This record gives sequence, structure tokens and C-alpha cells, in this order.
Amino acid sequence: MGEAISAVSLAAAKSRRPTPEDMIILGNILGGKGKDVAIGIDMDPSSMMMRNALVSGLLAVGTNVWDAGVMPAPAVLLSAKNMDCTVMIGSPDSTGKIADVVMYDSDGAEFNNEMYRNIITRYNEHTLTLQDYKNVGKVRPLTNVAKRYIGRLTKGRDAHGSPLILDCGCNCTAKCAPQVLAGIGCDLVCLNGQVDPEYRPRQPGISKTDISDMNELVAANLGTVGIALNGNGTRMALIDEGGRYISPEETLALLLLYLKPSVLVIPVDSTSLITDAFWGNIGKIKTDVQETGSRKIIKTDGSMEATTSALKDNGGLGVTDDWEFIYADHSLCPDGILTGTILSELSGSNSIRNTTTSFPKYVVLNDVVRYAPIGLGTVKDQHVVHSPTANREMFSKKIDNEISKLDCSGVYTVKGWRVELEFGWFSISFSTDSDGYVDIVSEAKDKAYAVCMMEQAKEMVIKCL
Repeated sequence: MGEAISAVSLAAAKSRRPTPEDMIILGNILGGKGKDVAIGIDMDPSSMMMRNALVSGLLAVGTNVWDAGVMPAPAVLLSAKNMDCTVMIGSPDSTGKIADVVMYDSDGAEFNNEMYRNIITRYNEHTLTLQDYKNVGKVRPLTNVAKRYIGRLTKGRDAHGSPLILDCGCNCTAKCAPQVLAGIGCDLVCLNGQVDPEYRPRQPGISKTDISDMNELVAANLGTVGIALNGNGTRMALIDEGGRYISPEETLALLLLYLKPSVLVIPVDSTSLITDAFWGNIGKIKTDVQETGSRKIIKTDGSMEATTSALKDNGGLGVTDDWEFIYADHSLCPDGILTGTILSELSGSNSIRNTTTSFPKYVVLNDVVRYAPIGLGTVKDQHVVHSPTANREMFSKKIDNEISKLDCSGVYTVKGWRVELEFGWFSISFSTDSDGYVDIVSEAKDKAYAVCMMEQAKEMVIKCL
């Protein structure tokens, strides 16, 4: 077996870039006699090398490999619902040295921490059994991946000739995205619409600077909307008709106004813009969707695991703290192409620019309270609260007691405390950047109200330390 992967490195599988040797052993661990594993790759030059190493490891333990080839992750996951798992290879690091690997369950959700622990356990127990040459697995093509995905996204959608500029980044999204958007009736101009192994694909996320070259092009074409996709099709970025980059918060607000989902799963630190859009308190959008039944918001820590877990149990639309949009009735895999398709349809009968500029402005305040145990150090800063214990457990109990005295509409105890009041909210949490600090955030439409909440929260923290 060799020692290419240790238990420690497996535990850090999400933070350390794998090697081809790692992929062989990962194939041994993931696979097994009679199992079916689907594999998709992007156009990074190292992806095929990593794919071949993984396939060899899978075949050696009797696994049947279903090869989707160069395809975006959402399309592969849609066609691989009956597989034991799916592996997507691509999205190189910032230095572009080697492709990464992401593993998905049969429902499209990324492997959670328990699944990673199972991988570590199997490795440590050395229970892997290689097959003789008669019983090795076979490689079969996973056919019609693009056709199924394009058909699923275009069914029942009409963009009414909406003018659109699409940037596929010369990556695997070019296999599906242009066909989808043209199929729903967009007046489409496609940039970088060919797969090119010499072109360095975008990183997993898309920032404002990543698409700065598109802004002027979109602005120069009156009434045109711009959409850019990342390397594997899991994320997208939006530019309005005037060439302005639309923030992820504004993008989600547009989706909520248009889709009116019955369930929304969001990070606990999401802004009021999101909740106001969900309840229809802001903006006006033409849509054929009617609200049905009761509606609710579920707030999580924003991780992929917590988000997909909530979506499994409740359905609806979910977003992670990395701004990956997940549609539970479609797949638990984040889907930037589907998001772009919905926004293109929305822009056919609505102005994205007018809608987003009508959104209200919110005042967000940030502050910290620094604490230090009495008798330690020589700090005499008046902003430091000297606590005899600085005990987090005791502090938590006191904060819970103080919050219970407030007249609030809701309290969320995820990553700290978020308290919803009539006209805004504030949050209290221990700093994740350094010990000895408590972070406080308040948000409201009215600045005076935000200041009052901030002062109230600071007094509460100081009292409880």
C-alpha cells in the first residue's frame, strides 16, 4: 500500500492538495467490489493525471468506474444519482500546480466529516483488498451527461429574448451553460466558450476583480446582463445592465423575490437584506411563482455540511458562507449554471439594475470587547475588561440569562448569539481570529437604532465577563 497518505493527512484532506500517489490509495479506500463510482474532471492540465491515478486505485479493488469526462460538477451529479459516490477533479490552487478532489454522496452532497472519518478508519485498519486480474473493475462511459442536464434546466423556462453575455472561462461549463441559456431563449453572446487546457481556469469562487474585464463590455451593450461561471460550474457572478457587479447578497435577494421558496437555509450572520427579501418586504419583481403554505428561515453556521443537512430535512433553497447556492429539489450540489439560468429568466421581464438599486441601505456596526484575567500581564488599557476567570462556559450562561430578559422576536445560538429585535439585530461571539476578544455586530436601517443596539450589547458583554 505504501505510506503516501497518513491518518493525519487524510484528516486534513480538505486543506492539503493531494498527489497522484494519494489518489491511488484514495481509490482503494473509496472503492470496493461491486461498487459504482462516477468521475468528472475540468480542463486543468493536471486533472487527467489525477483522474488516471484515482481510476487505477478504484479498479484494483473491483470498483466499476463511470467516466463522465470533462463536465461541470452539477451536470455529473445529476447523472450519477444511482452511484455509490461521485468524485470531481479540478479547481487547481492559486499557484496552479495541481488539481484538487471533491467527493460527493449519491444525493449530490459533499462528503461530511463523518464520511471523512470513515475513510481514515478504513485506511488505519488496513482492510483494503486488492483484486486479482480477473476481478478488477471496469471503466464505462457515463453517457448523455450534458443532454440530461441541459434538458433539466431548460424545461419550462423562457428568458423572453433577454440579452446576455456569458463567460465560461474556457472550462468544462462550456459543455452545458451556453446550450442551456440559448435553449431558454437568451440573446446570447458567449465569451471563452471553448474548452482549452492551456487556459488557467478560475478558482472555486468568483470575486469582483475576477470579472472586472466584463464590466465595460456589459455596460457598452445597453440592456445586457453579464454572467461569469467558475471552473466547475458550482458558482457564478452577476453584472447588471449598467455594468455594475451585483454582490452575492443582492444576487440571493433577487433569487428570493423571484422564486419565493418556502424554506431558506442561510448562515446565521446573514444581513437583513436577505430576510427582508425572503418575506417580501423589499423590491418588486414580476414572477409567476405564488407563495404556498407556511414559510420559514433556518440559520446554520454556514458550513456545507450544516447547509446540506438542513436542506435534506426541509427542502428549499440554501446558501453557504462561501456563497454557494443549492436547490434541494434539484440536487444538493451547488449549481452556478442553474443560478445563472434563473437570473437570465428573471432579467427577461425585470430590470436587475432597477431592482437592486431600490434595495434599502442598512447600517452595520462592528466593535470588540477585549477581556483579560485579573493579575495576568500589565495591561492597563481602559478598554480591557479584567475578568477573574474569563471562563467561556460561565460567560455563556450569563449571556443566555441576560438575553432571556430582552423583548426579542428570535434568538439564534449558532457561532455565538444573534438576537432579532423589532427593527434590527445584534450578535455576540468569541473572536475566531484571536483569544481574548468578543466580537459584536449590530445592523438596522436606522443608524441611531444600530448604535443603541451596539451599546446595549456591549454593556451586556461587559456585565457578563
